[in-house]
Amino acid sequence: QVSALLRAPTSVRHRPLLPLVPRFDLAMCLHFLPVTALLVIAPLMAPEAMAYSCPPGYTGSAQHVTAALRASARAAVALGEPTNPADCSNEGATRQWNGTVLEYIGCSPRCCTCWKSSSPLLEAAAQPLELLSSSWGSALQNVYSAFRTIGDSPDAPGGLLVSMLDTTSTLAATEVSLHQMALNSGSCAIHHGNTCLAFSYLRKDLPPVVYNYPSTVPQLRVGLLVDPEIASSLMTGMFVFNGDTNERQSCANEAGMNVDFSSKWTSEEKGPFACMKSAARMAGVEQGASVFQSAEDPGQKLFGGICDPRIDTCAFMNSGGCMSTEDLGSWPGCMDPHSPEFKDFESCFEFQKLNSSSWEVRFSGSCLPCSQMYVCDASDPPGKAQRVYDAEASEFKAYVGADGNGFPEIFMQPKMNRGSSNNAQCKWKRDSWNSWISASRAAYRDALNAALGEQGNWNGYAWADPAAEGAYFNNEVNAYIYPDASSNLYTDQNDVFMASIMGVVVDTQTCEEKLRFLDGVPSSGKGGVVYKDAASRCAAFRAGAAKTEQQEIAEAVQAAHNLAHLIGPGTLVLRANFTTNAAPEPLMWRRALAKVLRPEQFMGAL
Repeated sequence: QVSALLRAPTSVRHRPLLPLVPRFDLAMCLHFLPVTALLVIAPLMAPEAMAYSCPPGYTGSAQHVTAALRASARAAVALGEPTNPADCSNEGATRQWNGTVLEYIGCSPRCCTCWKSSSPLLEAAAQPLELLSSSWGSALQNVYSAFRTIGDSPDAPGGLLVSMLDTTSTLAATEVSLHQMALNSGSCAIHHGNTCLAFSYLRKDLPPVVYNYPSTVPQLRVGLLVDPEIASSLMTGMFVFNGDTNERQSCANEAGMNVDFSSKWTSEEKGPFACMKSAARMAGVEQGASVFQSAEDPGQKLFGGICDPRIDTCAFMNSGGCMSTEDLGSWPGCMDPHSPEFKDFESCFEFQKLNSSSWEVRFSGSCLPCSQMYVCDASDPPGKAQRVYDAEASEFKAYVGADGNGFPEIFMQPKMNRGSSNNAQCKWKRDSWNSWISASRAAYRDALNAALGEQGNWNGYAWADPAAEGAYFNNEVNAYIYPDASSNLYTDQNDVFMASIMGVVVDTQTCEEKLRFLDGVPSSGKGGVVYKDAASRCAAFRAGAAKTEQQEIAEAVQAAHNLAHLIGPGTLVLRANFTTNAAPEPLMWRRALAKVLRPEQFMGAL
């Protein structure tokens, strides 16, 4: 294909394959050569020798391809790969350039690309390269090029960052800035501190999944597209799957409502939040009393959330770097009174009696899980335990093995779910970028295999089951935002962020379109209902929706254009039909694992 050939070194593209063959004989044998061979030979020949005959009403010739090759441009069209000598694999496929419909069609003597268009520009143009040289075409090619680039460090990672924003906030937005982004419900610390921003990381070797769970609130259809190489200095850490960072803010209550913890206690000595129950009894909390964390509890944010972003520990902690409060209750040191860590976990809580039947619990400043990092360590555990507190490093650690390949065993067994695969997972430090990528690919491969089951026995819980709390399959990259928007530190951060914006994306798929691959795939039956297709699943996911999806999509498109207007003239607005984060989509996931995923397969002109 053209794009593949253009990435080859110049010496390869222009190497004379048949320098001694007479021109007449070469033309005669073109029909028997593969498409890529034609492209390599094309620059050596006079344009008229390669001219194709397009059907009436179509325009296009190999002259265009030749011109693109000579200019070393990344062509936006490619010759179809033939399935037989008389046909093209992309026959009838269409693409849009600036509102002009281009159609792939077979033409003689060999497969090629012809364009059906009433556009005088296309019909009169000597080469379609003029379209690519426009600012819109150039910006689009920059996005595609970044997606296809695989880097090996957080400073030059390649790929794209996408931060999904709710439609309501985006429609009402009057500015675009880091501070405003941190206040939106697509962020990761929206009630206390506003020091965290969440992205999904996309690249040709990772599935095109963002935070887009098929719920009605919030509506996450609009996103900012960011260049990670420019925004690199803002990034603090990464998660293999969605990290539930809203619940990892140093034990702050980011739920926006009171959280009842006594309902999580069991009657047994051991179990979830046994450390809190033990501390409550020592504090005089009566049997049967309600114990809750107030929505106003800001937790134990390190330095109050205010720190130099160049200090890794502070920035990491204040962008979702400790364990979640849910995971605190399921950590061995909290669940087992015989654990050597149990006393430390008991000291996490302070209780205040409100009335005869209710108490408020707050997480104390001496609580290690609230004040220490919880990180992934790409090495084997020093003992039997895979998740431990490393007192020497002052870190909670999950030992995930060399290159992170042990991640699935710890966080995805015996089956994937939101509690273990999202909320309990460790977070990767910025300097563990390559191990994170390796662990992510291992986890995606394992997730797809687990969903497919043994001998084709599909596991329904993994296929967007409305009745099961399935895992969120999007990854997550976080940025720390200095909370004082009037400071020089924040201004410097915001300048970097604004410079990194590549465009705005909007997902225009309906729920059924996104989940169509699940037609004929049964869910687990949890809750007494088996969902067997996209329609029944989406009816459950969207129960009680206040608007139709057509209205939601129209508002999202309007919100995307509002965002682009605020960013400034020339801002790219793209359709980006991401795959769902509620289930593995086999086709796109396999292409990513094979490192052949193309951005054109899910992203293009709106």
